[in-house]
Amino acid sequence: MSMSCTPSELSCSENVTISTRRNSIDSESLPRPREHEYFNFKDGNVTFLVENTLFTIHQYFLVRESPIMRSMIVLADLPGTVEGAKKKPIELGGTDSIGFERFLKLLYPPKFGEDSLTYSYEWQCALRIANKYKFANIRKFAISKLLSIVSCSQRLFIGQVYNDRLLTLTGFRDICNREASLRVDEVQLLEAEDITLIMRCREDLLKRDRSSPPSIDDLATELYFASRLPPIEPEESS
Repeated sequence: MSMSCTPSELSCSENVTISTRRNSIDSESLPRPREHEYFNFKDGNVTFLVENTLFTIHQYFLVRESPIMRSMIVLADLPGTVEGAKKKPIELGGTDSIGFERFLKLLYPPKFGEDSLTYSYEWQCALRIANKYKFANIRKFAISKLLSIVSCSQRLFIGQVYNDRLLTLTGFRDICNREASLRVDEVQLLEAEDITLIMRCREDLLKRDRSSPPSIDDLATELYFASRLPPIEPEESS
């Protein structure tokens, strides 16, 4: 199973610190930041420094979609502050530039109606950024794509990392329903309690009437793995 984002990468802290540093980006102690080759719009009105890369983009999408970005931009616009311009960009500490680039590809797709990301690790990186800065709509979009392109064990793992009920539930369901047993790499990926419950569920399914293939549906999965599923979000229960 190929999974470019490792458990440690996916489990990284989601806390966000709004930078208030006034150090010039021309500091002799730091390498001079480079402007991103694509996300460097002439009409952009906010600049972010991510690792050593400058991204000059548009405030509109950020303010509309993310309460955290909205707070950052409002803070940068306060009297006496100059963050947000290229000379004093807003620094996104703890965020990687490649992940931020992949996230921006969802905000600025090359063609409307076409996916700008291809591989599961790209979608996972975009999900990580969307989750960290609370872009709820982009988070849902990334999760919907991952549901269809990653394996059931990856769904289970990613769902638990990002507290998503649907990814977690379908991961449990499909692992229990498949013929193949857990592989070594899956055992290393999943938690011990999950593995124990999965093995117990599979054993219970094998004890059923063999006149039809044993399987577990969504409702039964919710009951069987209730203690391991993230809580139902408000919009899910409506």
